Amino acid sequence: MKRILAIIPFVLDREVAAAHAEALNNVASAGTLITAVPLTSGPTPADYDRPDFVHATREVAEILESCQSDFDAAFISCFEDPGLEEARAIARIPVTGPLEATMGLVRALGEDFFLVSPDHESEPGYRHAIGKLGAGHHFNAFETVDFEVGNADVHADAVNRIAAAILQGRTDRPNDLAILACTDFLRLHADVKRMVGGRVIEPATVAVRTLEFVLDRKIKIF
Repeated sequence: MKRILAIIPFVLDREVAAAHAEALNNVASAGTLITAVPLTSGPTPADYDRPDFVHATREVAEILESCQSDFDAAFISCFEDPGLEEARAIARIPVTGPLEATMGLVRALGEDFFLVSPDHESEPGYRHAIGKLGAGHHFNAFETVDFEVGNADVHADAVNRIAAAILQGRTDRPNDLAILACTDFLRLHADVKRMVGGRVIEPATVAVRTLEFVLDRKIKIF
């Protein structure tokens, strides 16, 4: 059994955190168990709309430090990978983030992409981070939807808006990968795919697959 810790870098209601854990386990391979742990104090999803928002990187590292002995690997369940470097600095297990893992996939594929994000304000930060990860020359466009992270009551409407953003992105770039720039879109991914077809990458799934691959190779090598 592969035991993977998903660190949610903000405070969530218990029901929302449980729904996120269920969605992660639905995309995991057989033999993988994912446990999602949110912050007990600190920023909430609503804080992400503030222009002066500062991620709870210390709290993310503290969760990893206190939990890692019970897990084989971990990832930060937020597309911005907050606290990844801080967590990795004290990690004794493999740790990744959805943005890092997805940009690794983009580089391996050598293909262009556009992002579909919940908000406009995150674009400069994403462009900077993606450039540092060596995939800036593949980043072609940025589409947004008005979506409140953690809101489980707008499923159908959110699916429609995300699908519309993807179709808009494909108007001028039909061959580009569409990447969902929010791990809360995980629970919407299957319905969005059914609506728009084609290639739509969900980054939390990429992070899970990356860690499963690493753990499989680790067993075979050692």
